[in-house]
Amino acid sequence: MLKPTEINDRKCFKKYHQQIGCKIQSIWENTLLSNGTLLLDYHNAASAVYSSNIEGNSLDLNSFMNIRQMKNKMTRESKEV
Repeated sequence: MLKPTEINDRKCFKKYHQQIGCKIQSIWENTLLSNGTLLLDYHNAASAVYSSNIEGNSLDLNSFMNIRQMKNKMTRESKEV
């Protein structure tokens, strides 16, 4: 099986297409979907938290997710995220 980094490589694309090409529709249909929408909330939140950490925000992902659940206890740092 090809590594994800090899998929965009022109010399590996033909091999990738032979392995997966005809299965793309079924692979997509078996992803985590809710009402036809790919669920990316957690991934977006994680990305935002880690990006804000690079910019100096000290809030960790677990704390951010807990604050987000409570909704009424938003801190300055959580608002920045």
